[in-house]
Amino acid sequence: MSSGWQTIQDLQADLAHQRQNPRIRTFREAMAARPTDAAPLEQIQRNCLTNKRIALAFGVLALVYALASMVPGNLFGALTGTLFTILCAILATRYAHRSWQIAMGQASPDEPLRGVRDFVRSSDFLRKTFDPQLFE
Repeated sequence: MSSGWQTIQDLQADLAHQRQNPRIRTFREAMAARPTDAAPLEQIQRNCLTNKRIALAFGVLALVYALASMVPGNLFGALTGTLFTILCAILATRYAHRSWQIAMGQASPDEPLRGVRDFVRSSDFLRKTFDPQLFE
C-alpha cells in the first residue's frame, strides 16, 4: 500500500514541478524554438498593428452604435454595442501585447518574456492599446 501512495506522491511532485511556469522562456529561447519557415518578426508586428487597427475601428463603430441605441431607449442595442466594444478592446489589447512582447524581447533577449499582467501593469498600457499608430 505504501508503494502505491509513494507513486501518487511522486506523480504529484512531478506535476507540481512541471507547473512552475513551464511556458516562461526567454526571447532567445523562443527565437531558437521557432520553425525555419516562420514569419519574420517585422511581418508579425505589422500584422498585429493591422489587426489592432481593425479591432479599434470596429470598437469605435460599436461604441457609436451603443450610444445611438441609448437615445431612443433601445437597451438591447445598447447592451449589444457595449459588449462588442468590450470584445474589440480585448482584441486590441491582445495584439498590442504581442507587439509589446516582441519589442521588449528584442530589447532584453535574456530576460523571461513578460505576460499580459505585466503589460496591463505597465505605465503606457492604455496608450499602447488604444493608439492606432496612424503616422508611424
